[in-house]
Amino acid sequence: MKSMFVVCLFLSVSAFASEVTVMQLDGSRIRSTDEISTKMLVDRSTGEGSVQLTVQRRMHRNGGRYNEGYETVRTILRQEARVEGLYLQGDKLMFNNRTECGTYGVSRVFRIPTLYLTGRCDTSVRRSFVNGYNVLNVNFVTR
Repeated sequence: MKSMFVVCLFLSVSAFASEVTVMQLDGSRIRSTDEISTKMLVDRSTGEGSVQLTVQRRMHRNGGRYNEGYETVRTILRQEARVEGLYLQGDKLMFNNRTECGTYGVSRVFRIPTLYLTGRCDTSVRRSFVNGYNVLNVNFVTR
């Protein structure tokens, strides 16, 4: 009986989860040690949501004979892509009119526009090889 309940619970949760590929990029310039980060953005004038991908590389520079050197961060790639179905309705960020991803409001201390995420929407980055080429996939995931 317990196993039947667990199976039904798993199927009901997985039925509402979806994953949409936002962008596919050539990953030949990206190394395994690079830092890849994504963030969700909202254009307040049009109400459209997008995902921004940033790839940064840390480089150590030798300082010479008497100093230790220093480390610099260089941005290798920054790309933004619109997510189909992610729109701002009033103050709520909705995906396909079903999933509430967050609310758009004003921060308490500095009074700047801020997007407060609920945790139901997220982005994931995967590296894969397609036909012998290194491909970087950015996906928009809802739970």
